Amino acid sequence: MPRPVDVLPLPQEEIAAIAEHEHLTLDEAAMRGTVLMGEPHGDAAIRQMVWDNLVRARQHRDPDRIKALSDLYTRTCQRHPSPCDRRLAPTRETHPYEPPETTH
Repeated sequence: MPRPVDVLPLPQEEIAAIAEHEHLTLDEAAMRGTVLMGEPHGDAAIRQMVWDNLVRARQHRDPDRIKALSDLYTRTCQRHPSPCDRRLAPTRETHPYEPPETTH
C-alpha cells in the first residue's frame, strides 16, 4: 500500500512545510494536506503555513532558509491562487488581522 506522501497531489516541499509548521511527520502532514485540500480555506491555510515558516526563518536570520522559503512561498501562491483569506473568515469571532482601510 502506498504511503500518503506518495499519492498526495501536493509537492513534497509543501508537505514538508506542513510538517514543519504543524510539528508532524511527513505522513501525518500528507494526510493533513489531503484534508486541507478538501476544505474551502485549504489553499489559504497552506500558503499561511509556508509564510509562517518564512517569518520564523527571518527571525532566526537564516539567509539560505529565507531564500528557499521565499521561493517556495512564490510557488505555493502560484499553485494555490485561491482568494480566500482565512484571517477574514466570517466564522471567526475575532480577526487577528484587520486590513487597513482604503482611502480614495
